[in-house]
Amino acid sequence: MKVSRLCERVIVFGFSSLFFFIPLLLTPLNYELFEYNKMMAVYALTTLIVVAWLGKMVGQKKIIFQRTPFDLPILLFFTTQLLSTFVSLDRHVSLWGYYSRFHGGLISTISYLLLYYALVSNLDRERVIKLFKISLLSGLLVSFYGFLEHFGIDKDLWVQDVMNRVFSTLGQPNWLAAYLVILLPLTWAFILISDGKSWVMDRRTIFYYLVSIIYYLTLLFTKSRSGLIAFGLTYLLFWSGFFVANKQNLKVILRPFLFLTLSYFFLLLIVGTPWTPKIQEFIVKPAQTAVLKPLGTAMETGGTESGEIRKIVWKGAWDIARHYPLFGSGVETFAYAYYQYRPQEHNLVSEWDFLYNKAHNEYLNYAATTGFVGLGSYLLLIGWIIVWNTKKIFNFKLDQLEIRPIRNLLIALFSGWLSILITNFFGFSVVTVALYFYLIPGMSWLIFTKQNTEKAIPQNPLSPKQKVFLLLLVFSLFSFLFSLGRMWYADTVFNKGYLLTKSDSYKDAYFAYHEAINLNQGEPFYRDELAYTAALLASAAWEQKEATVSSQLADEAIAQNKLALKISPFNVNFWKTQTKVYYTLATIDPKYNEDALTAIMKAQKLAPTDAKISYNLALLYGRNNNPKMAIKTLEDTVSLKPNYQDARFALALYYKEAGRQDEAIIQLRYILEKISSDAASVKDKLKEWGQ
Repeated sequence: MKVSRLCERVIVFGFSSLFFFIPLLLTPLNYELFEYNKMMAVYALTTLIVVAWLGKMVGQKKIIFQRTPFDLPILLFFTTQLLSTFVSLDRHVSLWGYYSRFHGGLISTISYLLLYYALVSNLDRERVIKLFKISLLSGLLVSFYGFLEHFGIDKDLWVQDVMNRVFSTLGQPNWLAAYLVILLPLTWAFILISDGKSWVMDRRTIFYYLVSIIYYLTLLFTKSRSGLIAFGLTYLLFWSGFFVANKQNLKVILRPFLFLTLSYFFLLLIVGTPWTPKIQEFIVKPAQTAVLKPLGTAMETGGTESGEIRKIVWKGAWDIARHYPLFGSGVETFAYAYYQYRPQEHNLVSEWDFLYNKAHNEYLNYAATTGFVGLGSYLLLIGWIIVWNTKKIFNFKLDQLEIRPIRNLLIALFSGWLSILITNFFGFSVVTVALYFYLIPGMSWLIFTKQNTEKAIPQNPLSPKQKVFLLLLVFSLFSFLFSLGRMWYADTVFNKGYLLTKSDSYKDAYFAYHEAINLNQGEPFYRDELAYTAALLASAAWEQKEATVSSQLADEAIAQNKLALKISPFNVNFWKTQTKVYYTLATIDPKYNEDALTAIMKAQKLAPTDAKISYNLALLYGRNNNPKMAIKTLEDTVSLKPNYQDARFALALYYKEAGRQDEAIIQLRYILEKISSDAASVKDKLKEWGQ
């Protein structure tokens, strides 16, 4: 087989694998089960596709690169990403993405853009349509798993109540919902393409109806408000577009529209939504179901409603954008910048001590991390794609019979792509969704403009120079894949160490962390975890009278933490780790108490409204024999978070020690009256003080 033909087949295989396997990938071996594996697979398949693309160029002795209508906004968007990475608070995170999210860094964006140009330069209409069908098959498998989750197939594997809100292989209900809403318009388009004028449906039509209904049912099982809003708007846009663009063919459209609408409405009544109860609840408990229940977090755990939390996070994101107006704090650095501008009212919600590494609004996230220049380029790209699709869909000069299936697919692709803009408004993009965000515009362009281009490839033998280039490409391919394999394996080893730490097996965790660092020396997160583990082992060795070992481990703990902070100096968690390291080592030598105090003061400077950091700073002031500053800091802490029970209890103890018993009693009574009426330790202390 000739090289060019082989490379072409590898490219087709690579794209088929992307759309089939990426939504399905997860393993129990990694620190993050879902997104990490998907992102690493995208990197591997991008490498395979790009190398095959270059190999095809070598085989044909020509540059194979297709220009598209979206080149200018893509170039502007990519330029802003580069500039934002250059001025970033943390270039490592801006390159690779936040560890546990992974998607969103500059390297992932480069991968998606390479895939976009590889797609438009090497595929044609027929192959793209095959990719649609592969996507639907993958979505069907994802939906089947989600369907089984609803009935408890894996209920004992997850902390989350997966029977109540399924997430299948995507890892989170909102991400699953976003993925399904992208695919649903394709099922409607294929129904319209395959459905004849006869009222007797063929097998193909019935299949697409069933796929559509299964997708929708799984969507209902996610109970995703953003997903359901996106579905409603997408359904409206899709059918509105069809009715306007196919006025002469309304009878063919009417049947599937009525059938799907009635089917969806019937399923909605049976399953219910976050806003509407099941029909069964109306029948059994009509009085109770008349009042809508709280949604989001409150619905699931009794905490603060997720919409209220989002408003607070959005406020912080806007403040970041105002402080870094041009290019933001740096691609994917929201977790660090948010600490600096975190609104004080965040302390009053149930998730007050959660780390937020995304703004939970893609547009505000771009504004915060890439500035208004970055957000502007992103919106320009979106607007450009919308204008192009609108012009092509409603170009009535193309209303010939043979063009209608193409128009149907364009409307479906455009509707699914628009749904991403909606779900991203209430959340953020993940690997699977981003894959469709970047590649659907290229698919639409190919569907509309590029006919099948199967041509005979010249049978010329390869020259020595071509053979050398091809060998270099093959070597590069295996080198990249080997490096990715090391990174992936390092994550599994790190996760093993992390789990060992959680089970207090610090010695085994220590060696696992070392192995992970040897495999991936550039990841500061590994060094940070090793630092605290080494500090714990140093303290244990000191207790066992092993002074030399203890000293070596103490030095290593300090050194590893400093290396992590050298890479990521604005990472508040790393400064917290430094505090814990010095606090632990202070059991060996009290001199480290001062270092612990310095570290947590740095953390507080980076996170001035974090009540937990303020509380720990107060405790360290007390440990350093500075009760006056301990009292002042605890007073600041309870002003940040009035219902912080531990802080008020500690403040009461310091007041008592300072001879301010009346104020101490006020703090304890506040706890019993406003926070916890059954706080045994508070009652005991009041009794001890004769109250």
